[in-house]
Amino acid sequence: MVDIAIIGGGPAGLSAAISSRNKGLNVTLFEKTEIGSNLKCAEGFYDSLKMLGKPCAGVLNKVDRLHLELNQSYKLDASDMNLWMIDRATWQKTLKEIAINKGVKIFENTIISAKQLINLKEKYDWVIDCTGVPSVTSLAYNFNKEYQKDWAYAHQVTVSGNFSSLLGELKVGVNSNFIGYYWIFPKTSSKANIGLGLFPQNRKYPENLQTNLKEEVNQILKREGLSDVNITKRNGGLIPTRPLDKLVYDNILLAGDSGGFSSPLHGEGIDLAILSGREAVDTILEKDTSNYHSRLQKLFGAKFNLERRILKLWEHIGFENLDLLLKIIIKKDSISEIPRLFKYRSILFEEYDNLTNFYNGFFYGRWKN
Repeated sequence: MVDIAIIGGGPAGLSAAISSRNKGLNVTLFEKTEIGSNLKCAEGFYDSLKMLGKPCAGVLNKVDRLHLELNQSYKLDASDMNLWMIDRATWQKTLKEIAINKGVKIFENTIISAKQLINLKEKYDWVIDCTGVPSVTSLAYNFNKEYQKDWAYAHQVTVSGNFSSLLGELKVGVNSNFIGYYWIFPKTSSKANIGLGLFPQNRKYPENLQTNLKEEVNQILKREGLSDVNITKRNGGLIPTRPLDKLVYDNILLAGDSGGFSSPLHGEGIDLAILSGREAVDTILEKDTSNYHSRLQKLFGAKFNLERRILKLWEHIGFENLDLLLKIIIKKDSISEIPRLFKYRSILFEEYDNLTNFYNGFFYGRWKN
């Protein structure tokens, strides 16, 4: 029987472990802390490809509205999206119990170093690395700087306050200070995750924000009338936004963030982690890991390509014109504003199909190039 070691007890690792046992493989999972702890996540579960459905545990509420804040406010119906707010700790602990009940051997509070990885890959037939960024494989094989080629950075606070009027709604705001966005994701009537995600411009962050992310989040709280909330937690970190060119090293496969699988437009990656973990197992079973990258490209390629095009368009036309474009598309009562976008007519005509395809993908899971 095939013996698999999985490193990392997040969505990718747990998904790979459960899938492996479902298909009759021996599985041992190593997690450096306790599963469900030390989470860095806004806790929105977005099934962007509509391949997963409602999470099996930890669901707090279905998200039915998106609130976009630029110069103007835009309310969008999200009822057709597979989008939920979850308590991720509860969800992952439930997946852990499912995995144990299926026969997965789990070792928590067990760190696998780069040196130990080399020994591990000799002991097991296959290793699936779901350790995040930088992955332990990248440290062992000296490619950790690959994650810095395409990346975003996020800083988030968890706060307590009164969010009862916002339940079922996710708010996303954009301003002219940076390429990126802030979010207000209510978990319950008294708790929310509020954060800021930045994309580098010309591979560099705006210097004032790079050193003052905490202060920028504080300014967001003030602008949103949330200065009196109680901050209970802060976290943040790097988010890879492009799959690595190489995903297999000897008998080691990379999945989840370790492989660079997060949205290049908004950084979300729970569903991509789950699916890449499953694909890693299926690739192993087919005994041809040379096609692992192409399998994932087939799954995620259209989504990633469209999201990169939208980000590139945003960078090209700028904040004011992005707001104007949304005003024309969403409100449909601002046709008189079209002449203000005249100088961008060629790129907008060129991107019309991409805008349409992105809309259908984002809201309905129908991604196509």
